[in-house]
Amino acid sequence: MKILINGKENSDISVNDRGLQFGDGVFTTLTVKNQQAMLWPQHLQRLQHDCSVLAIALPQQNLLEQDISKIIQTNGDGIVKIIITRGPSERGYAASQAGPTSRIIKWSPRPDWPTDYFEKGIECTWCQTLLCENPRLAGVKHLNRLQNVLARMELDGTSNAEGLILNTQGQIIEAISANVFFYKENTLYTPDLSLAGVNGLMRAQVLQYATDQAVSVDIRPLHRAFVESAEAAFITNTVIGLWPLAKLGPHVYDKANSLFLKGLQSYLSQWTLY
Repeated sequence: MKILINGKENSDISVNDRGLQFGDGVFTTLTVKNQQAMLWPQHLQRLQHDCSVLAIALPQQNLLEQDISKIIQTNGDGIVKIIITRGPSERGYAASQAGPTSRIIKWSPRPDWPTDYFEKGIECTWCQTLLCENPRLAGVKHLNRLQNVLARMELDGTSNAEGLILNTQGQIIEAISANVFFYKENTLYTPDLSLAGVNGLMRAQVLQYATDQAVSVDIRPLHRAFVESAEAAFITNTVIGLWPLAKLGPHVYDKANSLFLKGLQSYLSQWTLY
């Protein structure tokens, strides 16, 4: 059993489901470590927030927890993706006749990434694909991820493990599948996400760690020119934890293995599979 749809082992979804038709839904991705769903309260809070933004009825908490428990008992440690859609409806954008809500729980094994990604850092590039601004959806992890799909296609055939994406105003927003941070003179910088991007759960953990370590935090619009003055850069999400950037385009980060990054990477590892 690797996929549950509405609590039942299944891999078929209705062609009328609005998640398929319009990307009308949200998702979150959590890690399972030692048979435990890591950061589950935070993931639940995200689902509650994101469903509220889209006016989607979130399934009852006990149903979600039963599904997660069932799939963990069958498969063990790995990655669990939770997808909530508005459910099936006939053609047309109107959502008033949709429902009931669909809940999809999918288990995947731990990816086999090179250890160098964690220890020495990754090569990263600037994506040509841009993110559109939409304050109403900013921060939400909704199913409309075509911009990220197009950006990821740009990495094919290259040595780059990730790419940074700008919005149409030329501001740095995020990596393709992670949040991005820059470190300079005991200050941690990360992009403002009020116009676009996903407010990742690891982002909150990073900001809290920085505060606890007496590192200043500066959340603001960042542009490409800023990255060359930073001492170090890294990306985070709930699966990888932290990957330092060894190289971004032609720019090399000589302090990719700074003590701050190493300490933060160790701190985040309590919730990840690495």
